[in-house]
Amino acid sequence: MYPTNQYYAAKSETKNRQAPEIIMTADEVAKQCEIGEACGVIVGVVGTTPGQASSFRITGFYEANHLDEFHSYEKSAKNEEGLDIHWFIILDGVTHPSKYFDYVVTVSSPDGGDPDLYITLMDGRSPTTDDFDLKSNLKGADSIRITSEDSIWQRMNWDKSAGIMVVCGVKATSNYRI
Repeated sequence: MYPTNQYYAAKSETKNRQAPEIIMTADEVAKQCEIGEACGVIVGVVGTTPGQASSFRITGFYEANHLDEFHSYEKSAKNEEGLDIHWFIILDGVTHPSKYFDYVVTVSSPDGGDPDLYITLMDGRSPTTDDFDLKSNLKGADSIRITSEDSIWQRMNWDKSAGIMVVCGVKATSNYRI
């Protein structure tokens, strides 16, 4: 069934020009789907500003481990081969394209281990040790700063005002906190 203003599973309204974000977990999607059946998500977007065209970007990303600025995430690492994936979205530039932003992603190990941090931006791909946009593989704790003034936006011709999908990969062989 197509979403309408009366029928929907998730909704986001913006009154103060803040960028909307809807996060649907696998459990929420499963509630809407029959067990064993194929299922999809249909997104409807309605612009409600009278006399103005609406601009929007829809990003779909299927992964657990959503990060936010208020909580750290502790993990018992068992990823000798691959990376543990975490993610968040930078929406600062969506409503105010020239707004300055400054995010720092840090990974450390309470056990004294040596986790490494790899990040991809914009397209939602999972980073690997060979495919990433930013990395820090220093000895001990690692940090990567992402600001609105980084040269990567111009170098890659990326539009920060479209919203920035940040996917973090952690390579660790001991417990870590991100």
